[in-house]
Amino acid sequence: MSTLDTNAIPPSDESILFWAGSMAKEWMNAVGMQVERLRNHDGQSWSTDIHFLLVALRRLQRSAVLATQVPAAHDAISDAVKRFEIALPGYVVMRNASEHLDEYLMGKGREEKVDGHWLQNVRPSSLQSSSFDGSTFEWLGVYKDGPVDVFAPVSESDGRRRVRFNIDEVLDAALELSLQVRALHQETAAEETPE
Repeated sequence: MSTLDTNAIPPSDESILFWAGSMAKEWMNAVGMQVERLRNHDGQSWSTDIHFLLVALRRLQRSAVLATQVPAAHDAISDAVKRFEIALPGYVVMRNASEHLDEYLMGKGREEKVDGHWLQNVRPSSLQSSSFDGSTFEWLGVYKDGPVDVFAPVSESDGRRRVRFNIDEVLDAALELSLQVRALHQETAAEETPE
């Protein structure tokens, strides 16, 4: 078994921004592909495409978080990541539940928060509680006040709402984050190019 070399030279800021920019471009392309597939879904494959969209969004976000390791980029990219998370509340929880379905089915999934509110009683039946109308995806109730019956229909009147997002809004949020990361990489590359 190999271990990390703790004596390795840390990557330069330029290298971090290069990789963050490259990853942001790659995962933005994946987001675009999945959104296009969802726009043209056949009525059966949308749940698989949603899963891969969530994975691509998470990896795009991670490329941006990588860029925050560069002090000069930290504030701008952190703000962009916050805007991305505000635009897509709950997407990380959806990705976690989808990616770690086995753990959630066995009752070992993490307790999660959406918009600062605990998501309670994530059960197998609620993991399958989703819909997609060709433009908007809805998933799982968000519980604001204490324990509730997760099998009851979601109702705004009892303080619950669905985690939902529109695929066009997803694309816009992802594009904004990707462009922010890639712009910093391009600025750094331009500064290093001799005139």
